[in-house]
Amino acid sequence: MKPFALSSLLLTLACTSGDKNITTTNQAPEASITSHQDGAEILEGVTTLFTGSVSDTNNSLDELLVTWYADTEILCPEAPPEVDATTRCEATLSEGVESITLAVRDPDNARADAMISVVVVPTDAPEAEIISPSEDGVYYANEIITFSGTISDAEDAPTDLTAYWTSSVDGDLTAVDALPNSDGEIVGYGNLSEGQHVIELHVEDTSGKINKDSLVIDVSPANSAPTCEITQPATNNAGAEGDMVTFVGLAEDVDIPNSQLTVVWSSDKDGELGTSTPNATGGVTFPYDGLSLNTHVVSMTVTDDVGEECVADIVYTVGSPPTITLTEPLTGGTYNEGDSITFVADVADSEDAAGALSIEWSSSVDGVFSTQQA
Repeated sequence: MKPFALSSLLLTLACTSGDKNITTTNQAPEASITSHQDGAEILEGVTTLFTGSVSDTNNSLDELLVTWYADTEILCPEAPPEVDATTRCEATLSEGVESITLAVRDPDNARADAMISVVVVPTDAPEAEIISPSEDGVYYANEIITFSGTISDAEDAPTDLTAYWTSSVDGDLTAVDALPNSDGEIVGYGNLSEGQHVIELHVEDTSGKINKDSLVIDVSPANSAPTCEITQPATNNAGAEGDMVTFVGLAEDVDIPNSQLTVVWSSDKDGELGTSTPNATGGVTFPYDGLSLNTHVVSMTVTDDVGEECVADIVYTVGSPPTITLTEPLTGGTYNEGDSITFVADVADSEDAAGALSIEWSSSVDGVFSTQQA
């Protein structure tokens, strides 16, 4: 019996000794950055997507936690990886950041890091330029004003920029369109209240950098229409076809210099005749010799800078001259002093009856000697 008991004891001791040598060692997870290489250049302030991959031989993916760092600052907070073992972090980097780290840890706090160095390239602020309104323009509280400008950026397309208009008097001009086209051009329309305004065009790029352009304009009260008058010739005057007629008028405006008014002359029969520019006192002169045979309503239309008009009219008749055919005496005839001489002529006119014509006989020696009517 004793030998059996000894073998049982040895077997028991051997089993106990083997149990103490069985241990489990946790393997740390693994991580790698897949979106960028070491030394990658990243634009400052521009949203950038960083991607990576993690794995673990001891734990499932949903047991892992991933954190992204920019230097020592958390870039994207701790979160599980995606079901395909990838991890994503979308963020912007500030100037001075030198490294990106992808850190993964398992439930036992075993951790693995993947790190790359980065160079953050500074970006430029966007540019803005106001084209309209202009500092020397004339503007009215009751008139639409055109707001136009251009915006650009060294890194962003114009359509990715954000722009808006402001006034020191009226605040944000939200009703004025500020959406740029693909060339960075902006055109909008709106009203401003009366007063002196600092107008600003603001622009912001995708990295958050801003810039602006500004100018000062004066907005006058509601616009007044110009005044006008034709002073010469008097209405119902007449002249022969081809005669030079000098039209004289007066054009004035209380809002702008008279010389900035536009003056157009026209006839209801012949259409537009020409234009004039008023002098500083509003005087207007327009010589013209091309009116057709007719009775014309001649108009002077005066227009100000916002399209308000004044119109002055006169009636002017252009006729052809009458004709004369002298039949007696014959040229070269000789008469004794005191002889009775008969003078005969045929007169005619295309517009007037013969009896309405004014007739005058005259001699180079004796002057006028008859005004007898036809």
